Amino acid sequence: MNKKLLFSGVGLGLVAIITVVMIGISNGVMNTARFDLTENQLYTVSEGTKNIVEGLEQPVELYFFYSNEVTKEIPDLRHYAKRVEELLQEYELLAPDKITLHVIDPVPFSEEEDQAMEYGLQGVAPSAISGDKIYFGLVGKNAAGSQEIIGFFQPNKEQFLEYELSQMLYRLSHEKSTVIGLMSSLQMQGGFDMASRQPTPAWMLMSEIDRVFDVNTVDLTAKEIDKEIDVLMIVHPKDLPDRTLYAIDQFVLRGGKAMIFVDPNAELDIPMGGMPSDPSVTKTSELKKLFDQWGVELTENSVLGDAKYAMVVGMGRESRSIRHLGLQGYGPANFVGRDVVTDQLELINVGTAGILSQREGATTDFTPLIESSSESMPIDLALFNNLRDPAMLADGFIPTGDSYAVAARVKGIVNTAFPDGAPNVEEVNTEDADAEVSPVDSDQEVEDVGTSHLKVSKSEINVLIVADTDILTDRLWVRVQDFFGQRVASPWANNADFIVNGLEHLSGSSDLIGIRSRGQFSRPFTRVQEIQRLAEEKFRKSEKELSLRLQETERELMALQEPPENGILSLSEEQEQELIKFQDEKAKIRKQLRDVQHQLNKDIKDLGAGLKIINIAAVPLILTLFALGFALIKRRRESLV
Repeated sequence: MNKKLLFSGVGLGLVAIITVVMIGISNGVMNTARFDLTENQLYTVSEGTKNIVEGLEQPVELYFFYSNEVTKEIPDLRHYAKRVEELLQEYELLAPDKITLHVIDPVPFSEEEDQAMEYGLQGVAPSAISGDKIYFGLVGKNAAGSQEIIGFFQPNKEQFLEYELSQMLYRLSHEKSTVIGLMSSLQMQGGFDMASRQPTPAWMLMSEIDRVFDVNTVDLTAKEIDKEIDVLMIVHPKDLPDRTLYAIDQFVLRGGKAMIFVDPNAELDIPMGGMPSDPSVTKTSELKKLFDQWGVELTENSVLGDAKYAMVVGMGRESRSIRHLGLQGYGPANFVGRDVVTDQLELINVGTAGILSQREGATTDFTPLIESSSESMPIDLALFNNLRDPAMLADGFIPTGDSYAVAARVKGIVNTAFPDGAPNVEEVNTEDADAEVSPVDSDQEVEDVGTSHLKVSKSEINVLIVADTDILTDRLWVRVQDFFGQRVASPWANNADFIVNGLEHLSGSSDLIGIRSRGQFSRPFTRVQEIQRLAEEKFRKSEKELSLRLQETERELMALQEPPENGILSLSEEQEQELIKFQDEKAKIRKQLRDVQHQLNKDIKDLGAGLKIINIAAVPLILTLFALGFALIKRRRESLV
């Protein structure tokens, strides 16, 4: 009897709890209550956001414009708008004395709509029939009058929502933006394609950088680095003059921060005509003169090959997909330590990257940021000249068992690469090719720049070096789509996050890094990838053996069927039997070759079938058995009462 009373008490308790929850919901008390069960707490405000909000030095007014009436027939957008509004309310709750939120519905032909248009928010027409526009943006203002705008919240970028909002607050709380000096031999900021006679757009990476920093272009022949530049970003430095190398050298020695991208094979190093480069024209870049002093070495004439993390590429519509040993997708297992630049990132893709290492006798600290697997080896750079079939890279590929650094941080006290001071600079009158050339005194040149020559760095240098420039290109990290006339980036890898993290870290800001790193991308099925890789290796070996046998058989057949000099083909009975034998052998080999191709994905299909059985049958069966067991136990207890 006591047991029956116990069960009755538990039941009454559950009813009471449910009643309280329902009353709370009906009264609006629990409307904002929610549990964040995501792996990385994507719906919980991060510590970086809290630091930014607490660091606000002046009040901020936030004006959230959302067309509530116009979007009644667009449930997906309404759901996302609710998410944005709730997150903005959390920001206001964090600092009610510093942040004031205004929610505005700019109904058509209203003063609120005029206000949204004045702020420059993007109005989107949901259809060609309706003339009403949807406004879904945010305006932030600080007490000093500065203003930041998010023109339209794109639903496909929901994972970066907190970052966008926190970035706005960060910019409103910092009057002076970090200045990035971009020195690049690639057309990252857009250019002109001589072949198509059309302008080329800027790389999407530049949009991400422009959102956070002020970017100043630095000429590849610059004689000095402007004092306003906080971080120098050097991309594909090819054959820089000594005077420019000296300017970089002195900038770093004075305490300037640098992020450098070199490459043994920059795939977008295309000549002005837009046609593939002549094989004699190198696509290699390096800073050997400076690297030698910094204790860094870029392996010459070598591209990193990695069998374990090689990316799969398609070879035409009818051809099968194969692994490209020169293209790698690296994840957390390849990010060394817990460096703030790579922490919480998921996927960074590189293409025909180089290999970095610490120079023998170096006095600096060389810390790898991204390392390959032990199933890697250096591949001869010459193999990538006009490479048409990536499968060729697998021939003779024997992993060394070592891991190789693709990106690294270098810190320490270093000496100048120019112990004798600034190199002499020859000034030529371009209007008169025969004009007398006169060297400029190096001491006078330094005095004009306004700095004294440094032989040793003032403090420890802090330089990030990446042995790849293709990591910056759109094709390795983002899909670009048209969204109501605007180019919209849909990232599928963390390449841009890695770059911006590096620039922010060097500039001294770390709060935004942790927020950006919370964005999650695809979660690879590592077991499936491993099965596929092993199957491909087995397939490649069997395919090669069968292809050689097939070629030999076809040669034998051709020899038997070759007509004699008199043009009359006459075969003996033994030759006819041999001919039939080789024809059967040829058919047999071709069948084996097809079977091997069909077996390529068998293990993956078997794994998928097993998972389906577990999801469709096993899990419901377990739940059913659990329910039956619970019912039996309950019935037995009731019978004992």
